Amino acid sequence: MPEIQEVKIYSDASWGSDPDNAKSFHGYILQINGSTISWSSKRQASVAKSTCEAEYMACSYAAAHLVWTRHALEELFGDSLRFKFILATDNQAAIILAKDQRISARSKHIAIHYHFVRERYLDKEFEIEHVPSASNIADICTKGLPLPLLKSMKDMMDLR
Repeated sequence: MPEIQEVKIYSDASWGSDPDNAKSFHGYILQINGSTISWSSKRQASVAKSTCEAEYMACSYAAAHLVWTRHALEELFGDSLRFKFILATDNQAAIILAKDQRISARSKHIAIHYHFVRERYLDKEFEIEHVPSASNIADICTKGLPLPLLKSMKDMMDLR
């Protein structure tokens, strides 16, 4: 049986950080066995009402990229390699929202298309795990960072 290859996507958002329109920025970084393969940083299309919503929206975009990556890897390698797919975020509320099948009064305003992350998680396409903020390398995609933190994140991304 082949060794399991870890495919992990880190997701993060900075809530309301655009001073012109209060939109959030989100980003993700995809790694395979600790080596950075791809990344993205974008301003969100709509204004999030809370940090949780901005993070959940970021998770949805990251999940879409992770699912695409999963299909590509399975097409390329078939059964010759085994993969473990993980979506990592530093926001506990977004994790709870993704894992919970119920729509609550506090989350009913979130656009249905962002529940993609919940649907794919419940279909067992990937696991979701909490990562401490200091270890969430996707933070580099959402805002400017102090130089020491930037260097630390660069090292965690396995970039030279």
